[in-house]
Amino acid sequence: MRAAAGVGLYFTGNGVGRAGGVTLVNWLMRVGYLGTSPLVEVVATGAGLRWGLGILVFIGILTMVFARRLDVRSDER
Repeated sequence: MRAAAGVGLYFTGNGVGRAGGVTLVNWLMRVGYLGTSPLVEVVATGAGLRWGLGILVFIGILTMVFARRLDVRSDER
């Protein structure tokens, strides 16, 4: 939720309110949830289950990297 609030604060300065940022994160999570399973299946079919599940690890690491960039600054609280 903190990252979603950070997105909301980022978009506040660009014409979108805080609720719009939270809505954007919500929809990105939905698309990711629905799109990950077919992606893993396609990669696992072509390259093997190890590579297919490795995508999930890569996405998790990528999420951690970008979540730090969405952190709310102390001067914006």
